[in-house]
Amino acid sequence: MLRWRSKLLMAMIIYFAGFATALYMLAPATDRPGSSTGKGGSISWAGSKQTQERSRQFAEVAGDRLRKFVSFAEEKAVHAGNVLKEKIAEQQRNSGK
Repeated sequence: MLRWRSKLLMAMIIYFAGFATALYMLAPATDRPGSSTGKGGSISWAGSKQTQERSRQFAEVAGDRLRKFVSFAEEKAVHAGNVLKEKIAEQQRNSGK
């Protein structure tokens, strides 16, 4: 049986995978402006180079913040697990008296 940390991590992975899939489906299929997106339509980007640079910068910042969030969540999950273990051990000691 999976522990709660594993379940939480799996739920976060599935959530972000779905979010990444949605972004992938909304993004243009190629780098050329006005090219077909694979959905029958075309997207024309005004200021394509500038937009690509801003998108790259946003991706870097978002990726960095996501990594910070995941590491923070892992640290807090380990801390919460230790606190719960201590509480359970304390209850077992008190009930054994």
